[in-house]
Amino acid sequence: MCDGCLAFALFYCTGGARMNKRLRIEYAGAVYHVIQRGNNKEFVFHQAQDKGYFLKSVEKVMRFCEADTFAYVIMGNHYHLLVRTGEIGLGQVMHRLNTRYSMYYNQTKNRSGHVFQGRYQAGLIQDERHLLTVLRYIHQNPLRAGICDRVGEYRWSSDHCYRYLQPGFVNKEFVLDLLASDQGKARNEYLHLMESVVEPENDYDDNFEKIPWIPDIKPAAPILSTSAAKQLKSLDEILLAATIKRETFELIKAGSRRRELTPLKAIFIDLALQEGHPLQNIAAHINISVVAAFKLKNVQNIP
Repeated sequence: MCDGCLAFALFYCTGGARMNKRLRIEYAGAVYHVIQRGNNKEFVFHQAQDKGYFLKSVEKVMRFCEADTFAYVIMGNHYHLLVRTGEIGLGQVMHRLNTRYSMYYNQTKNRSGHVFQGRYQAGLIQDERHLLTVLRYIHQNPLRAGICDRVGEYRWSSDHCYRYLQPGFVNKEFVLDLLASDQGKARNEYLHLMESVVEPENDYDDNFEKIPWIPDIKPAAPILSTSAAKQLKSLDEILLAATIKRETFELIKAGSRRRELTPLKAIFIDLALQEGHPLQNIAAHINISVVAAFKLKNVQNIP
């Protein structure tokens, strides 16, 4: 599947019985906001050495899994990541990361047992505005917790990568390109974003839907866009190729739920994904939800 595919709805991957009731969407190029807490919400990052080891682990695991890190923050009892996966799914990425740190933690603290509390939470990023909202939310986490007075004062977040344009494993260029084509202007836009009002009285870490959204952000470039060199066939062209008949074309595009149209919808989704169109655009074109499009994709075993 193309890197440009990005779902339009938010889902969670949580531990316990609830996890099995939630649809888990994973594909190459998906972007996630990940939260992982210490077991029983206990502190698992006590010292700078602990946070430094975890940060090195993030760098190594993401590089090994060919995943991108857009943002991170390491708190005392939990961490946040904003990541884009490659061919290796998020589940494997997180398993490697948490196992690596758990082994270090148990060994250095002379203990055994679980270090992290159940399964991580993961919210699927919807679009560029959502990505920037979550980026701000992650970097403002220490501010909301009352650890510091300004975002830039906290050492253990990726804010300094953006604030000072520091080199490293964080893919800040991707995010800055969304804000402005010139890096200097993009940095200024980022700083303005970080200075926007936070709501310290609320804790949204357990409910992704309540994260305050940025109302008027207008990124300079589309998120996870496909290669500019490739001229994509229009979705109308692809749908017509899948349906052949104009009458069927019109029915599917209007969102008809007639059962006999389902196989044709699946073919259209397959062809459109192969062409490189984002999943949310494909779903919207035939007036169905991204969840429905994703299920049709899976039924057809589309890679």
